[in-house]
Amino acid sequence: RGESRGLGLFQDLLTWLRDRSRLAVPKSLGPLAVATLRHPSSGREVTIIGTPHSVPGVAAADNPVPSAVGRALARLKPDLVAVELDEARGARELEKLPAQLRGRSPVFLPEEEPVDSSSTSDGGLFGGLFGGSKMELRLDEDLLQRVKVGFGKGGVTVKGYIRALREIFADSSEGCLAMNVLALDEFRFEDVGDWGRDATAAVQAAAKANVPVLLCDLPQEWTLGRVVPVYNEAWVKAKEQRLNFLDDTSRAARFLEAEEKIIREAVMNGHGGDLSALDYGLGLCRPAVGYAEADTRGTPGMFDWPLEDALVESLLGVKTG
Repeated sequence: RGESRGLGLFQDLLTWLRDRSRLAVPKSLGPLAVATLRHPSSGREVTIIGTPHSVPGVAAADNPVPSAVGRALARLKPDLVAVELDEARGARELEKLPAQLRGRSPVFLPEEEPVDSSSTSDGGLFGGLFGGSKMELRLDEDLLQRVKVGFGKGGVTVKGYIRALREIFADSSEGCLAMNVLALDEFRFEDVGDWGRDATAAVQAAAKANVPVLLCDLPQEWTLGRVVPVYNEAWVKAKEQRLNFLDDTSRAARFLEAEEKIIREAVMNGHGGDLSALDYGLGLCRPAVGYAEADTRGTPGMFDWPLEDALVESLLGVKTG
């Protein structure tokens, strides 16, 4: 299901790549993607820095992204740093600052929040969701615990992750499949211990420069409340095809290793400007579930309006709300 549609989406991506020289697309600044906007009347300028949250297969000490973020912000000398964090996650980053940097940056928040967002918990990538919410984002707790125990003391290897992913697809309750997969991915990221250091570097750079920080992301449970149902419906429908692919552990592991190698080489070789297109294209190529990537990115209401408002206000020098 979805094969012809997936091919059409991939052809659209290739057309966009061929035409990218005519578009205002990000440029590479080492491992970062950078684009600058300037308002024709006010002359105000906004520089957008795109970063990977982690680099697969690269140890934390060798990850070039955090230091690149720090250098870029130090040279730009911005009046304000907007970071893709919501209030709860931003507060945790501010608490992690060294004592000499705490309190040096004023912290701004969007004036409004989505009317259907719930309060955000302090724990984990999916904090506040595990017990269920009014959007009914639920987990199969026993299944996840069994999967985590199965990794043992050796950590999450690629083949171990593939076997765990197959177990999740095979044994998940129908309404919990997407949340179970996302929770498995969170556990894998935590095992690596290198997730989100790009945001940490941005907050630290703002504090060193004594400039305000805008925490401009939507509450995470609000975003997941829209993304998870789309993923869940698509993955449930593609369950048997996905299981057939995951049954061959070696083949599925080679596929994942190749995908991560492409991202890793782009970062380590200084092609950060290509990451957005690569990430989307690789997502479309995932066997049996790739077309779900296009569905989630086209979901109504998924535009990040706090960030959009921050960009407009910075360019115009006025409040839009």
